[in-house]
Amino acid sequence: GVISTIGSQLSLFSMTVLSIVRIVGVNRKHNTRRKVKNKAILQIVLVMAAILVISVTIAVVPLVPYFDDFFVNGMTYNPSVKLFIGAPGKEAHFSILQEYYGKIKSGTLSWKIINDLIDGMFSNDYGGDVLGRKKLEFYGNDGVCLF
Repeated sequence: GVISTIGSQLSLFSMTVLSIVRIVGVNRKHNTRRKVKNKAILQIVLVMAAILVISVTIAVVPLVPYFDDFFVNGMTYNPSVKLFIGAPGKEAHFSILQEYYGKIKSGTLSWKIINDLIDGMFSNDYGGDVLGRKKLEFYGNDGVCLF
């Protein structure tokens, strides 16, 4: 997913920059047969580097844990945990947590808070991670194919 997104973004930004350069070139009435100066080469290299940095940033940001609340679509659990079937999102977690704990404000639920509350629902008597919880991240979703 990351490599595909980087490739798509590189292509998109490169075509955009090429189009802008072409428009500027057509609008100028200068002689096109002039020698390429070092300043022009440096500008080209800097634009290419900026395109690469922006493309990689766009592709990698969904994997940064700080942005989990924006890019995590749900959680999957061990099939033996019958309380969570499939890959429930925040809404399903909110419903279950509200039934277990009582009144909870939905606007304050981040994935970290949800995970802490879910951990409080289960004992550690059986050792290890009984829940087998895994994030359904941005690149783990079918909808990313449309991106």
